[in-house]
Amino acid sequence: MNHEDDYMSDTFLKQVADVRPGLAKRGGKRRGRPGEGEGGSKRQKQNITENKALEVALATPIPESNKGYLMLQKMGYKDGTGLGKQGGGRLVPVPITMKDGKGGLGKKAFVNEQKAHKQQQSVKSVGEFRQMKQDEFVKKRVRADLRKSQLACHQLDTARVGLVLRNQTEDWFWPVVVSEEEPEEADDQEEEESSTGNVEKLALVTKYLRSTHFYCIWCGTAFEDMEDLDQNCPGDNAEIHD
Repeated sequence: MNHEDDYMSDTFLKQVADVRPGLAKRGGKRRGRPGEGEGGSKRQKQNITENKALEVALATPIPESNKGYLMLQKMGYKDGTGLGKQGGGRLVPVPITMKDGKGGLGKKAFVNEQKAHKQQQSVKSVGEFRQMKQDEFVKKRVRADLRKSQLACHQLDTARVGLVLRNQTEDWFWPVVVSEEEPEEADDQEEEESSTGNVEKLALVTKYLRSTHFYCIWCGTAFEDMEDLDQNCPGDNAEIHD
């Protein structure tokens, strides 16, 4: 290197090895998780082998050299007959049911019971939700029909001489007149009426309309007389007109 070269110049720095600290690079292959690979872990292979051996052992009849079998023969047991004095007992040994997993005894039955309970609760919740929506629909429909009946009653009463004072007998036969000064009282009254008695009120107003004016709110028609109403109107409720 020339003495005239600056020790901080690029020429000097290129000749120096890079000794800056950094992350060390590790070689080798990544360790796989248990169970990865073609054959799985050793424990899984061992479980498969043990299960197959157990299935073969359970399918094989008990040999006559078995100590338990010899004890049964000494007590009078004969091959092909049931246990007991009368021979009405079991013909084969009690089967063995293999348990999977590490759960304790009764866990599987408990889990199944919890699932069944959740399904019942889900079905019950869906049924209650549908019933609630149906009740809301019926209430809205009754409220709308009552309002329609009140408007029709007011219009027909005021159109006929002698029935102008009908509103004084049953004030709710006509729609409630909402004034600008008392909007809150009208809303409270409407909410109270919608919660109780709307079905009965609707029945009374429609009965009055049919008997006095020969009018059906669901047909939207004023008939000539009661006979004409009975012959051409399906009935006195909304369900019949659907």
